[in-house]
Amino acid sequence: MSPIRHNQRKKRNTPLFDSAPIDQPILIIEDQSSLSNMLASLLKQQWHCDVHIAESYAEAKICLNRHRHEYLLAICDLN
Repeated sequence: MSPIRHNQRKKRNTPLFDSAPIDQPILIIEDQSSLSNMLASLLKQQWHCDVHIAESYAEAKICLNRHRHEYLLAICDLN
């Protein structure tokens, strides 16, 4: 590594994402319940937000019909 590049690199002491609460729910579409529950737990712990989990396309459609304009984010499994 060149000295110039090495000197320009700074160590990051701040978290990558702000941990301020999110006031909108997040939708997780995942058929593997252990993965969706782990992800939901992390999201709730970090951002104190509501998380809705859909384990199938049919469940996702129901959630979207009920809360379509409320979701901040949807995390989808594409398999």
